[in-house]
Amino acid sequence: MVGRRPSVALNDLRRYWGHVDFMRPPGIPRSSYDLVIAQEPTKRVGPFAYLASRLTGSKLIVEVHGDYLNFLQRRLDKGLAILLLRRAHYVRGVNHGIIRSLRAHGIERTILIPAVYVDVQKFRFIKRHASREPELLFVGRLEREKGLDLLLRSFEIVASRDDRVTLRIVGAGSLYPYLLRSVRSMGLSHRVTVSGRWIPQEELVNIYNSSSIILCTSDYEGGPRVLFEAAACGTPFVSTPVGLISEVCEDGSEGFIVRGRDPRIIAKKVLEALQDPDLRDRMGEAGRRLVEGRFEWNSAIQRYAESYLKLVESVSTRLVA
Repeated sequence: MVGRRPSVALNDLRRYWGHVDFMRPPGIPRSSYDLVIAQEPTKRVGPFAYLASRLTGSKLIVEVHGDYLNFLQRRLDKGLAILLLRRAHYVRGVNHGIIRSLRAHGIERTILIPAVYVDVQKFRFIKRHASREPELLFVGRLEREKGLDLLLRSFEIVASRDDRVTLRIVGAGSLYPYLLRSVRSMGLSHRVTVSGRWIPQEELVNIYNSSSIILCTSDYEGGPRVLFEAAACGTPFVSTPVGLISEVCEDGSEGFIVRGRDPRIIAKKVLEALQDPDLRDRMGEAGRRLVEGRFEWNSAIQRYAESYLKLVESVSTRLVA
């Protein structure tokens, strides 16, 4: 695997694939491989994975976890990504929206494999909503595509209508200083906490279980995984229609899906859920069932691993024929 950081499933994948190495660019391949996986098609990862596959004579699979082709700003970066994707033996998209975008750019050798794996023994429903504080939660990278301006504008409306509500922001990224300045300028420093760091999963389980709602205001997503981890803990979401949320969830069932990017509508849905702990319990239970059925850790990783084994076999057969 070639990427910026090892896959969370790396150790489990070794049970199915045998020997697996991780290479961080600009590393050099350490041995011969049957398969090289580029964890993203960007210039930071893609060219190095392509070179590794050529040097070792390996099949190349490129994974696409976000809608890069529609959001890459520089023409050169986008052109490089498309060139790499067209040269790959297969391209993995993690939701239907990404698959449609790939095919619209002439990339046909695609496979859909979600990248959400949740340990439902660790992420569990501990605390009913009647005993939870009116705390909203955001977990994720503090980057442009996460829609942090929309997050804060939505919370500003909620805070003006309910003086009990707080917002906890967990994550790290380049927009951390900007976020702190924005919170201060909006006069929300006493209502918003920003961690600026990643936290251990054990601590995250407790945070999910202490929060009333998790928010997602992203422009695009692969999962997002954190919403499904929260769902396993019985925490409903209010989210933009991104990634798998709009594909596997139903508005009003596991949470609220808000079309468009109007902070007033997001705030309205948040307030509706905050005022009804029984509704949040029902949404939490529906979310837990969804995660257990579709994204349970062992089953999801097995599907991922076995799908790649079949791809390697099919590519080898096609090349021989």
